[in-house]
This record gives sequence, C-alpha cells and structure tokens, in this order.
Amino acid sequence: MTAKVLGPVPREWLNITEAAQYVRSRPENIRELINLGLIDTYETVVNSLHPENHVARTRRVLIARTDLDAYMRSNPAREVR
Repeated sequence: MTAKVLGPVPREWLNITEAAQYVRSRPENIRELINLGLIDTYETVVNSLHPENHVARTRRVLIARTDLDAYMRSNPAREVR
C-alpha cells in the first residue's frame, strides 16, 4: 500500500494579511470591510508568562475562511469590460 500525498490543508482561521491573500486583495480592503461590518472578526487573547514573571496579553484578530467565502458569493464582481 502506498501513502497518498495530500495538498495543503486550507486554514479555517485567517489573520488580516492571510485573508487578503486568500481573496487576492490588500489588507487595507479587508480592514475596510471589517470596519463597515461586512465581515465578522473573532479575537483570541493569549496570556503568556515572560521571564520577568509578568503576564503579557497578545490579541489576535481572526477571520473565518467560510465568512470570506460567503461574502464573496453574496457580492459578485461587477461586469468587466
């Protein structure tokens, strides 16, 4: 039996830069869609302990790939001439 080689597994959660690459756009355009409330974002907060024994909070804004797909399907491109 031979092993099958799988292609890259699509990521479910994307940061703003990855979301822009996914829809072949710029991060500024994704931020504008977020600010207009057209794409939902999700936030993770990670507490990490630094060597100085204090806790640092890291905030990450993430976008669900399925939300981007839904937005793109509901907003088809205008006619291109």
